[in-house]
Amino acid sequence: MKDQFLDYRGLTELTEYIKKYISDVNPIRPYASYTLFPTVGDQHAIYVDTSTNAIYRWDDANIKYYALAFDPNDQYMMQCGSAKG
Repeated sequence: MKDQFLDYRGLTELTEYIKKYISDVNPIRPYASYTLFPTVGDQHAIYVDTSTNAIYRWDDANIKYYALAFDPNDQYMMQCGSAKG
């Protein structure tokens, strides 16, 4: 790992690189509703239904959208491992 990533300047550069990568390679496309998504999506894009805050991705092989996030209004239990390892 480069020394520059260990200081504040390096961390800032890394953060900017990640933001640029996400916006260039995986654009985020917000829509007011799932029903307004394009009929054929872009498999490199991330789609957001802003009315529900649900996140989707397009799958070219199955020609449909898949939800990437759960409904924030539902309650979910997540079983995790021990904090001691």
